[in-house]
Amino acid sequence: MDSFCHNGTLCQPAGNRPDFTLLSEKPYFYQRMTVLSHRLLHPQTHLEILNRAMEAAYGSRLELSPEALQQQTERLLTANHYPRQGNCVTLRVYPAGKDRTPDYLLICSGPLYYSSYTVWHKRLMLTVMPCEYLLMGYPTGVSRQVAQYSRTVAEQSGCERAVLENMNGILTLVEDEPIFLVHNQRVYTSPIEEGVTDSVMRRLVYEACRQEKIEFHEIPLTREMLTACDEAFSATPQGLVSFEGYEQARYYNLTAGRLAPVLNRLEMP
Repeated sequence: MDSFCHNGTLCQPAGNRPDFTLLSEKPYFYQRMTVLSHRLLHPQTHLEILNRAMEAAYGSRLELSPEALQQQTERLLTANHYPRQGNCVTLRVYPAGKDRTPDYLLICSGPLYYSSYTVWHKRLMLTVMPCEYLLMGYPTGVSRQVAQYSRTVAEQSGCERAVLENMNGILTLVEDEPIFLVHNQRVYTSPIEEGVTDSVMRRLVYEACRQEKIEFHEIPLTREMLTACDEAFSATPQGLVSFEGYEQARYYNLTAGRLAPVLNRLEMP
């Protein structure tokens, strides 16, 4: 097991330590973050999204500066001898309520498949999984568990990924990341009000579309649109996933490839 960072302090592998086990079993909010050459991308935006979610749900926030987060990330990756090419690191924050300081863990999630935002070479088939859960629309431990379970549901259907569908029949996420549909060279995604999690990747795709002068629309997506759209893709810290199809429909692979180079040029705080 890798070393981890607990409240800014580098710790050795936890093993069966009671304090670590007790903390890891508590509800948490999280951010999965891309790190290139040990440089954390968009730390201020990650912290803004995380604190906004925690304040809305628990009235709590993490007082951690982007500079401190960057320093701790670099120290963590160096201690665990991770390559400089590219990695994914997860920040977990355990809310403690008002007037109390939340605990946080910084954990190595593994090397990136690619050294930059790239369209995956493997294209995946989609299915739909109706699902609602506690604090839907927030990046929580529950949403991570649902994301992992959705892959099992997809595989049981003979597919690789499942799109979550809320009780109103609106498509929200693919493994806790937004799904984007393309029709007539316009990009569509469901609004956050429908249970979509705000994320750095969602914001990056919006900004990339703006710079490329691609129309971007937030409308409630439905499973019927999966059979009518021209393309479908998702955006993750591991890159852009261009989906192959849904049921009998098959998709083109154009827009994701156009946006990927733009994502690598974008500078958010």
